[in-house]
Amino acid sequence: MPRCKADGCRWDHEKHHCALCGNDDSHHVSSDCYMRHACILGHGTKVGAASPITRSGLLMSTEGRLGPGIYFAAIPTARVIGKWRNEGEATVVYHCEVDLGRVKTMDGLTEDKSGSWRAKYDSCHGMHPPWGGRTEPFREWVVKSPSQVKIVGLEVCDGTYEGDIDLPGCWINVSGKVVFKGNVSTQTLKIEYQK
Repeated sequence: MPRCKADGCRWDHEKHHCALCGNDDSHHVSSDCYMRHACILGHGTKVGAASPITRSGLLMSTEGRLGPGIYFAAIPTARVIGKWRNEGEATVVYHCEVDLGRVKTMDGLTEDKSGSWRAKYDSCHGMHPPWGGRTEPFREWVVKSPSQVKIVGLEVCDGTYEGDIDLPGCWINVSGKVVFKGNVSTQTLKIEYQK
């Protein structure tokens, strides 16, 4: 089988898909992608975290497969994780513009729970084993600082949201049966009615 054209790719495949820019026959791996300084990634979370996140931003996890940091996945994967975190009753996904900076790429399903990559890199990328409603391994990214993250939107489907949702300059997409028990402020609010 001919090898892909991506410099630095260690996978045995014909074409390399860059998860950041979407190129299906990429000459680069995602850690070298031109989009890595302003890529859109998702963070699926619990309904109860929606209001606190809009007040304080995404906070760093103190632990994880790739060490401390703020974790992200591609938007479709973040939706599955968001729904799983809410036991199928709701889906909450923050869409974020993320500056991955200098990226450490882990081989396969390798873990780095101590976060040793933080000494030389701004973020880390790896494959996560099946988890969070996913039946296949999926790509995940972790950044070491909240300063690398800008929330640009919030996607909610079903659920009851306590507290205020304040996202000026962002968008909120609402679908399904959603109840807000607080004030909602945003630049753009899109409500999808379902018959």
